[in-house]
Amino acid sequence: GAPVLRLVDQSQVRVRLHVRPGEALWLHTGAEAVVRIPSLRTTVGGDAPTNERRGPAAYTAEGVVEGVSAVSDPQTQKVAVDVTLDNPGALRAGLFARVELDGGAVDDAVWIPDTAVVPGEDGASLYLVEGEVARRVPASFGARLGEGRLLRSDPADWGPPPWELVVDGTALLFDGAPVRRLE
Repeated sequence: GAPVLRLVDQSQVRVRLHVRPGEALWLHTGAEAVVRIPSLRTTVGGDAPTNERRGPAAYTAEGVVEGVSAVSDPQTQKVAVDVTLDNPGALRAGLFARVELDGGAVDDAVWIPDTAVVPGEDGASLYLVEGEVARRVPASFGARLGEGRLLRSDPADWGPPPWELVVDGTALLFDGAPVRRLE
């Protein structure tokens, strides 16, 4: 009674990746994904991958988010995301892939560079320039995007706009520190 053969449908492949919980909040089943596989190259005449290392660019294919885990892994604190894509024949288990996910658009989102975020015992904050001095304001953040984060705090709490944000040299500042603008 042991099975002699098992047939597997390889017309599509699944890529599993792990993201931070804040990033997973922006993802949903059916979202678009771009999958790049650096070890495979596109052929000159088309988009079928080849193992030829001298090809022009990494193989790139469009995929779809098949599922987003409802819970994070207790050890890594990451959320599993499954992306499926069509297999032209050369894709197989064990290949390294880079995946870009479309988390959708956010109206009126404010992106803050990591260099502007000041960690502290009482939570994160930012420095705003008011006149000629720095003013420290509390801030909370959502998802990470590249080398920054989306602001979760309401900037209206900082007073009327426009706001000037200190993005470099925050380690040397304190609330009320004199500030010189570099333009």
